[in-house]
Amino acid sequence: MSLPVIDSSSAVRTELLHNKVNNFRSVKADDWECFRDLRLKALRDAPKAYGIAEEDVATTPDDDWKMLCQESAEGRGKWYFVAERDGKLIGMLGATEVFGKHMRHQVEICHAYVEEPYRRQGVMTQLYMGLKARLQQVEHLEQMIAWVTLHETQTSKHFFEKVGFTLAGTLSKTVKYEGQYYDCCWLEAPLRP
Repeated sequence: MSLPVIDSSSAVRTELLHNKVNNFRSVKADDWECFRDLRLKALRDAPKAYGIAEEDVATTPDDDWKMLCQESAEGRGKWYFVAERDGKLIGMLGATEVFGKHMRHQVEICHAYVEEPYRRQGVMTQLYMGLKARLQQVEHLEQMIAWVTLHETQTSKHFFEKVGFTLAGTLSKTVKYEGQYYDCCWLEAPLRP
């Protein structure tokens, strides 16, 4: 999938990126095992970033992973994009419809992760551009929200701000990891101008 470059500084990264990453696409139903493994790796690699631990998700039944990928493939309230290299998933970004009749116009951006060797090469930007383009095709969706843990690097917060999200609010002591508390923030962005 060829996606637009969002600024000239990412053009060089995108050229480098295409030397390593073969494909950006929507998740398919039969991706469930690779998707599960990448999700668990993300939780293992950055436990305080997500607010949940690998062990919280590791016991999820295979049928639940299969259903998540099937629903995403069909666009039934879940949309996930993946980056792959030589058939191996190396990055993911998703969105889930906010539950409730009066909140269905919003999606929560989730599962943001890129494996270490592929970071700072525009992979997450390409995942985001693909996901946003897919979400814009869903008529009732209007707004994206992202929940971000504010830890040392704040990489996720900076990324979302770079692609147009604005701070909506901050909650204190939301995540507790190894005895230390971390604040979290909500960011928001419209799906359409």
